[in-house]
Amino acid sequence: MISVAMTKIVIPPHYASALPTPKSLAALKQTDPVIVSASSPLHRAAWNPGSVLPLVAEKFYRFGPPDDAVAAKKPPPYWWLYIADVVMTCIYEAGFCAHDKSHRGHFYIPSGAVENGQIASFVFPADLRLLDLRGETAFNMGIYDLLSHPNHEWCQWFAYQLVKAGFFTGRVAFHGILYSSRKNRGKDAIALFSEYVNHVRSEIQHKTVAFKKTAEYKELKRSKFLIPAP
Repeated sequence: MISVAMTKIVIPPHYASALPTPKSLAALKQTDPVIVSASSPLHRAAWNPGSVLPLVAEKFYRFGPPDDAVAAKKPPPYWWLYIADVVMTCIYEAGFCAHDKSHRGHFYIPSGAVENGQIASFVFPADLRLLDLRGETAFNMGIYDLLSHPNHEWCQWFAYQLVKAGFFTGRVAFHGILYSSRKNRGKDAIALFSEYVNHVRSEIQHKTVAFKKTAEYKELKRSKFLIPAP
């Protein structure tokens, strides 16, 4: 929810000048949602059991909120639950596979992911209504490269703009964002808005397995590009 303090936040000019216009946002708000069936399992990679389905996020990634919004209201005014329909997408997006510049062309699995990492599978109580920010829409809006940029600051201000414009509140609100994974090209990723997550929290079914016990972990361990963690 946008607080009074948040409405007074000034978006930095160098980001504001790159954000979509109000007319563009109005057109985006009228696009049809992508419907993900309630019967479709969705997955999440978490660094510890407590972050599988957190009460509130402690770290903020692609869609924020931006630092200025967090400073204006604590706990954070909103956050996102990052999930995907493919387990390996979650693993890549969460950073369970990392790279060391001194060993170019290889990857390693961080020890924290092996020791405490969890893979959760969720079933939600109703179909999800997602704002489609993938290929055609992102290209037509001129934001395709910005959405997948490794620096998240523009994305965080863009998501703030969407939240402030009411994309995720109201009777026919979107429940979250569907976007292209930056780390698993050709696959989709989902960011669910915290207000929706909290609304259905008691009805979400989920099961969790240790990352090191999954078929995906075993597959990664067999890779010829794997090196020991530094």
